[in-house]
Amino acid sequence: MLVDVDVDHRSSYSTFFGRSCKLTHCSSTPLQIASQSTQHSTRVAFMYPRMGESKSLPIDFEQYADVFYPLPPLPSFLRDHLDFGSWKAPDGLPDNWAMKHFISKCANENRFKFLENHASTLRREIPCSSVLNKVVAWRKHVILKLAFEDGVIWVARIMFPRCNQDENHKCLGGYLEENFRDRVAGIECEIATLQYVAEATSVPGPKVFGYNPGINQVGGPYMLMEMIDGETIAQRIKWRGGIWGSEVQAILAQMARYLSQISSLRFNSFRRLVFSEDRNLNPRLESFPSGTARSCTTPSAYLMDALDTRIRPQDVKGFLLAKPLGHWTGADYYKKKIIAASIYLRAATVLTPEFTAGPFPLQHPDLNQQNIVLDANGNIKAILDWENAKVVQFESYDIRSRLLLKQWLQVWEGLDWVDDFAYLAFQKVEFDKAPKLSSIHASRIGELGRKLDPLAFLGFVGNVGELIAFLNERFGDQVEAIVSKSLADEIIGARL
Repeated sequence: MLVDVDVDHRSSYSTFFGRSCKLTHCSSTPLQIASQSTQHSTRVAFMYPRMGESKSLPIDFEQYADVFYPLPPLPSFLRDHLDFGSWKAPDGLPDNWAMKHFISKCANENRFKFLENHASTLRREIPCSSVLNKVVAWRKHVILKLAFEDGVIWVARIMFPRCNQDENHKCLGGYLEENFRDRVAGIECEIATLQYVAEATSVPGPKVFGYNPGINQVGGPYMLMEMIDGETIAQRIKWRGGIWGSEVQAILAQMARYLSQISSLRFNSFRRLVFSEDRNLNPRLESFPSGTARSCTTPSAYLMDALDTRIRPQDVKGFLLAKPLGHWTGADYYKKKIIAASIYLRAATVLTPEFTAGPFPLQHPDLNQQNIVLDANGNIKAILDWENAKVVQFESYDIRSRLLLKQWLQVWEGLDWVDDFAYLAFQKVEFDKAPKLSSIHASRIGELGRKLDPLAFLGFVGNVGELIAFLNERFGDQVEAIVSKSLADEIIGARL
């Protein structure tokens, strides 16, 4: 099936990110950097695209633009950890990785010929060849290049299966056979979302030329996509040993503009996009195969379903949640899970009726450093990995791109100003479309939504004390309907 996605790259920068620059947002050329060298400072300003009137942000960020923020060292136990997202020779990958065996089978059994024939057919029989000596390895996907005779390069993104396991062969990575349909649904969601976002916005993403979502001769579902030249934010930070504050500001300013466009795409229920029958700008919405957001049309139902999805794998029975134990002190970890999960569920029951009604915004599922590609001048050239993009409640929407400047198990000091900058950047370019995400985000209900979102924390037990402290501070008398004062005091006391 041919999926042709036209992407409009409207955002450009006039200069390379330097130590001194001025960020402007102009109505004619959205979001440019104009050079402005001074001896000691950098002026950061935004302009309303509808008004053309330049306005400085109320917080002075000049002091941060000239600062270079070194990449903090990895913990010792991660220093030999495989670097995801870079082109590597398959022979250099760990032997216990299913992807390595999958690539070997593709080469030894000529499976790649199926890819080449598909790609060549889509380009009117221009021959191409698979490049198997360098691949990008992920836990469940592998990316390899397809080089055409006329110099054009595509990439094939293949979802590979886990190897058959026995005592002599135990591999990591790859999808499980029982999860195959869920994984295919994710691919179809990604392709449909890429097409829809490309047609409805100027958000840059890769073109998808074709795909095969079923069992095929390659050995796994795949997409054929354009090759995006550039480097991810993670690669740029790693290769340079850090990042300038001016680069951080420029990236976040661009992300604010794109998030404003993505969040303006609104729907009446909490699902994800799939292809419509006529493939126009009215996509169907599909429930998540995993159970998350199943047929939900209210924020309360969405959040309760999402919490339930996180609780079920922890073997916590519903009848235990209905009447949990009353003491935190002395309880074992399983009992604490019951108490903590019940507090989250009651908080959602009592407080989510105050959440904002739909239509609800579309959200990219994982805006991390590996999924943002930059060109040589620091422009965002593509946003990748739209698998499982979904419609979410306003209150948990991430308008601050929080994952972009977060390092895995690394403490990056000095970037505490980033959240404020990202929020204000989004506020300045947000579409005039009610309800306003920036206003919700700044409210106590917005903060509550982010704290209750089960995808935003590691576990109920580890976060319940922080939740109770927040509820005490912002919701006062309503807390008694969620957790007794004595139990709340026990849990908060255990944090101190």
